[in-house]
Amino acid sequence: IKVTPPWSHLVESDNTWEEYHQWMLDGSYFVNIIDDFVLNIRGHAGWLGSFSMDGLVAPSRKFCMGGTAHQDLLSGDKEPISLRGYKEGAILPKNKTTGCEGGVVFNKIVMEFRYLMLSNEIASMYVLGFAEAGNTWAPYDQYDPWTLKPSVGVGFKAFLPIGSLGVNFGYGFDRSLHTDPSNKVTVSWSAGMNSDR
Repeated sequence: IKVTPPWSHLVESDNTWEEYHQWMLDGSYFVNIIDDFVLNIRGHAGWLGSFSMDGLVAPSRKFCMGGTAHQDLLSGDKEPISLRGYKEGAILPKNKTTGCEGGVVFNKIVMEFRYLMLSNEIASMYVLGFAEAGNTWAPYDQYDPWTLKPSVGVGFKAFLPIGSLGVNFGYGFDRSLHTDPSNKVTVSWSAGMNSDR
């Protein structure tokens, strides 16, 4: 939970849209299938609200979805949520009433098969296959947990003493989100400590 106290209700301030509350929920379950094959099932959801009277939230606090959500972390432009198989930030809803971009609610489900290739005191490496789906919505009244953007793919991930490194090849089934429809496969990479959100 992230909460910015509603100072404008206590003192005179014009920064009411920076006063918000953000709720994130992540769940993950691992099942050992056989030998070094593991199934990981994950679910992610988030909600964003405002303390201001007009209900507006700063654009930098809103959700965008796509890619591995690592390449946009330093920009601070939006709250990135990963969805492999799509370009970074490809799923960016727009509120038709206010014209503001960015989601105020999102949800995502992931099913990932992993095979451990190497495990020792220094590093662990595995290959994986995944199927996932997610979406984010601008106004709450358009939220539909069953209208998701699906994708599938394969990847590789290594946990090293300096952090983690991963490469994914994904296919997003919603081709309307790609600026180049002929580009069938999206390659995404991640480095650092990945929260898997």
